[in-house]
Amino acid sequence: MSMLKIMTGVVAALNKQDKALKAAMTQEPAMYEAIKARERQMAEADGIELTEDELESNVQRQMENNPYRLAVNESIEEVARSFGGHG
Repeated sequence: MSMLKIMTGVVAALNKQDKALKAAMTQEPAMYEAIKARERQMAEADGIELTEDELESNVQRQMENNPYRLAVNESIEEVARSFGGHG
């Protein structure tokens, strides 16, 4: 494989990663607050008293698999593969 083709792949992967990171940085804070409010409402509706730590833990578990985080993780793997790694 030519160096030009490799570097073109690296640049494309880095551009995708940049886009994914920017989307995560702009969208995740609002998503976090929405999930936290929903978790709090559901706990109250169910009559469950959650500590702030429990609430935070529930929200963080959900945030780990949000579409923005998944896109960032995939972009990291794609960058590694573009450099010849296996992701």
